[in-house]
Amino acid sequence: MQNRSSTWSIVLAFSDGRSLAAPRTVDPVAWARASALDTIDAVSAAVEPANILVLSDDEAVRTGATEAGAHAREQGRDLNAALTAALADWVRSHPERSGAVLLGPLPYADGDTISALLRACAATESAVVVSDDGGSVAISHHDPARLAPRFGGSSAGRHQRVAVSVGSHLTDDLARHVVEGREPVGSRTAALERSTTKGA
Repeated sequence: MQNRSSTWSIVLAFSDGRSLAAPRTVDPVAWARASALDTIDAVSAAVEPANILVLSDDEAVRTGATEAGAHAREQGRDLNAALTAALADWVRSHPERSGAVLLGPLPYADGDTISALLRACAATESAVVVSDDGGSVAISHHDPARLAPRFGGSSAGRHQRVAVSVGSHLTDDLARHVVEGREPVGSRTAALERSTTKGA
């Protein structure tokens, strides 16, 4: 694992829709919490934790973020409004760093995958990483003041109007489901999936 990047300001948020990737035998709330904490670990392995702001309405997730050295605040019901506020008063206060928004949870990502994603994004002024369902896994901009989150159904099309699509090869590692035969990378999610399989 290479050194953590200090050149990014990251906002990491969690979409309820992505929690549907939980195996049928796993409690979805427990899965969402475990995969969120594992995602925080993965991003913190790639980026200096002090440069990461986690948005979550789960107190345990916010506590895990602060214990990892990141910042945390409540997200609220309107994801894009929360992201816009976070960008306005946190990311844009560090104009010397590029800005990115990552949408999780990403239980199949590790620090190397996140680093690869950020390298792909850094190669162009403004980037979007597209998920298989036409949504967006991440958006980035060299000038954080110009980040404009438009997440929601088919968000990739909205983001691609102002950004270059990059890293499509990364989505296999970021969004692959358990049913495809790969165990989650994150220790909490993997342990949860194994324990429920044994108990089935």
